[in-house]
Amino acid sequence: MKKENTSLRLKKLMSERALKQVDILKACAPYCQKYNVKMNKSDISQYVSGKVEPNQDKLFILANALNVNEAWLMGFDAPISRNVSLTSAAGYNMTSRTEHTKNQQTLLNHFSKLNLKGEQEAIKRVKELTYVPDYSANPDEQLIELSNTHKTAKANDNDSSDYGCGTRHYDTIPPYDFTPIEKAASSQLIAAHNDHLYEDGELDKVQSDLAKLKNKK
Repeated sequence: MKKENTSLRLKKLMSERALKQVDILKACAPYCQKYNVKMNKSDISQYVSGKVEPNQDKLFILANALNVNEAWLMGFDAPISRNVSLTSAAGYNMTSRTEHTKNQQTLLNHFSKLNLKGEQEAIKRVKELTYVPDYSANPDEQLIELSNTHKTAKANDNDSSDYGCGTRHYDTIPPYDFTPIEKAASSQLIAAHNDHLYEDGELDKVQSDLAKLKNKK
């Protein structure tokens, strides 16, 4: 949800860090040179006053120079710290960064239109996409996390009602090792949500479906 704008966020940083506009411009200089982006004193002045919002390229430069998250600098309710994993990735360039920032802005714009329930559902949907190899920046890490965190909840025999008054015991299911074929098959799947994944028998069904995909190969 967008709470402020770039002007207010810049003023906040300037106040907290005792920065002047010229200090921001100096901090931007090496990034402007590295990514071939032009920025002058007039640009900074207009961004601080709120007369103009920085475009994607200049927003990226400002965020790097001030070491803050672009989404936060835009005024969204987001962490102030930067996600450095993307910017340090091999093959990273200005074009991919700009495209990523545009996508991030689009996502945040849609997210800001949701109520609390919708926000929680959107977070679940996006998290599910991270477990699909074709959509994840680190597919191997996500598969390991997924296989190690599957759990199923079983009610104790002494659970006397539907209100959960009894004691519940949680049994950890051993990590499921995906075969290369299953990994390949999973990359062709569309992300799906299962609200009953942790109920009895549901994980077995998921593994059965994976086995069927394996046989089709």
